[in-house]
Amino acid sequence: MHSRILYTLEYMYSKYVRGDNTPEYAEYLGYLSAAELYPDFKPIAFRGFLEELLDGKAHRPYPVLSL
Repeated sequence: MHSRILYTLEYMYSKYVRGDNTPEYAEYLGYLSAAELYPDFKPIAFRGFLEELLDGKAHRPYPVLSL
């Protein structure tokens, strides 16, 4: 039980105090962002996707899979 508390406290410290879970830290470590990997990709906002879905204009990414 004590180890679970320790893991939780260590995670909270790394996330909120040290800031390990930030894009800046990931860049410092050498990770690439999606924008750097796919410069031509233009994401849409969730609201835009939802509007397409409700208007019936959204397409299934894997049409061969059935529900």
